[in-house]
Amino acid sequence: MLRRTTGWTMAAVAGLALVGLGWAGEKSVAPPAAAAVALPAVSVEPPSAKWRTDPACQLVFFAVLEGLYTDGVPDEAVNLIVPPDAGGDGVKHSFVFRCPLCHAAYEAFVLYQNRTAFNGSGEKRSTMGGAFDPKVLEGLKSKEVRTRVYTMGAMIRPWIERRMRMTQMGEAEQKALLKRLLDYAAEGDKLFRTLRAEPGSVYREWMFYGGCQACEAAQHVGSKMLSR
Repeated sequence: MLRRTTGWTMAAVAGLALVGLGWAGEKSVAPPAAAAVALPAVSVEPPSAKWRTDPACQLVFFAVLEGLYTDGVPDEAVNLIVPPDAGGDGVKHSFVFRCPLCHAAYEAFVLYQNRTAFNGSGEKRSTMGGAFDPKVLEGLKSKEVRTRVYTMGAMIRPWIERRMRMTQMGEAEQKALLKRLLDYAAEGDKLFRTLRAEPGSVYREWMFYGGCQACEAAQHVGSKMLSR
């Protein structure tokens, strides 16, 4: 059974730290025993689903999903990036809420997290390669937000660049897509700064450059390839 389903939850608020979903009922009424069971984690969609049809967001989504498989990223690493029991707030643990590029990357992690086994493998869940560096786990386990997020960003950056180089398109089309990535990167950075400035926002823990790592990776790839 998939632990996540698609769709916004009104309980999701701007923030990026892991926040557990809780029950807040009337003081005089105790919740039934069944309500004490942890809610299944859900996947969250941005206010607009346009990211699904946007070529730049699609590139990030498939780049991350491909990288997870080809590097053989273990479940332990994925669960550190997207906590499986965080509910709708799981997106906020490592990604910027409502950022289109971040959301595309997040959904790729969710899909990989819920993958099944290849036929005949006898495995619970299958992957492909073995290039994952176990040392990455140390960074992902860090309680320091900066270390954890930068470690995740370093993982996905080469995946996005590789996917961009694999695309078979003309020079003009490629430049247009790269510029689109840069536009999204700027949009994500603006959103991140807005959310961080909100009173009580957990983004305040992210007082460092490059909060949105999907955007930072896209900006790096776009600038690098356009300069050639």
